[in-house]
Amino acid sequence: IFIPLVILTARGGIQQIPININASLFSKHPVINDLSVNSSFYFVNSYLMYRRGADIEKLIPDINPQKAKTIVEDIYDDSKKDTVDILNTKRPNIVLVILESWAAEVVSAMSDEKNTTPNFDQLTKNGLLFTQVYATSVTSETGNSSIFSGRPVIPEVSISMEPEKYRKLKTFNQDLQEIGYSSHYLFSGDLKYGNIGGFLIDHGFQEVLDEENFPEGLQRGKLNYYDKDLYDFFIKKISKTKQPFLHCAFTGSSHSPYDHPKRKNQTYKGELSDYMNSIIYSDECIGEFIQKCKQQDWYKNTLFIFIADHGHGSPKIPNQYDNRFFRIPLLFYGEVLKDEFKGKKIDVVGSQADLVNTLFTQMEIDTNNYPWSKDLLNPNVTPFAFHAILRGYGWVTDKGRATYHMDTKQYITNTFSDEKELEKGHAFLYQLILDYKNL
Repeated sequence: IFIPLVILTARGGIQQIPININASLFSKHPVINDLSVNSSFYFVNSYLMYRRGADIEKLIPDINPQKAKTIVEDIYDDSKKDTVDILNTKRPNIVLVILESWAAEVVSAMSDEKNTTPNFDQLTKNGLLFTQVYATSVTSETGNSSIFSGRPVIPEVSISMEPEKYRKLKTFNQDLQEIGYSSHYLFSGDLKYGNIGGFLIDHGFQEVLDEENFPEGLQRGKLNYYDKDLYDFFIKKISKTKQPFLHCAFTGSSHSPYDHPKRKNQTYKGELSDYMNSIIYSDECIGEFIQKCKQQDWYKNTLFIFIADHGHGSPKIPNQYDNRFFRIPLLFYGEVLKDEFKGKKIDVVGSQADLVNTLFTQMEIDTNNYPWSKDLLNPNVTPFAFHAILRGYGWVTDKGRATYHMDTKQYITNTFSDEKELEKGHAFLYQLILDYKNL
């Protein structure tokens, strides 16, 4: 009896999301938040994170440190700076929608699937679609931290769980606030997961809302309120906000256990049917959301950005050791796009960590706070994406793709013909871990 009670107390109850450091964070002042955290929990958590980081360092491939530095510096060569100007205004409102588990392989406009995402597909006909963008890992907290900080993920490390490190990073909402934007974040579930809420609060979001702030009387699933209700609440919050603004929403219906109103006749059957049907529902909600946004006075001056937090297994790509598992949609949409870029596709290889540099370059905002992020609209940019897998990493360029397992020191997949391309992946991981240690 005693042992189950201890475990139950340690996880904070029988709710879906266990208690973590986020449960005690409430203030915009880091010192106050640190004082509110249970000291024993904080010490044990910090120690385990330290041990995990030390373990990963032992497993990275052997490479000359100076050579690794030179390779990465060449990848991010500043002399190649250039861009294509796609916006009619330098100060649009920004509505960022983070799509839970949207894999590119299930998006009709990006794959062989038919009619799974007709509403999103319609948006791509009037938007700018990035077709070769990869998630940096497989969890929501790593996806969120990469999107906002412009930083790739280290294998086995969730930096959102390490306040002493992530507070040294800038997130793009902070820079936007310095030039007059307000910042808001809304999630249909529990933001204690992965300390996402703590990460956002510590980085100065002026409003961070989750399931506890939703209106009463709404139907919901095990983990989330349904996407339709999220978008309705989202529009109400946006419409009460002074321009210019950054409003972010994180969907949940396409996350296991796929909380959405079930139809009697589901489109997909068999394996992965729950996930595929949740994508169809999520897409319908996007269509309704955009139609309602068009009726708002802020619509014409708003840039909509749709990006997934991470990929997911699909009928054709079920294996997460396959780089294609990580490919996700990234779409810029809105009246602020210049006409000549509506309906265009950008095929350069990049990651969700590149969003901030791509956006800020368009807005003519300094990107020096985001050295690991690159401009996907720069015609001279080096095309690549780095992502974490279980006990390893993936490396994708325009010349091939590979996944490397650090325990076995072998490639699980490899389509590169040139060994120098593989060496770039090793160098990137080496420099990324070195930078992480120095935070």
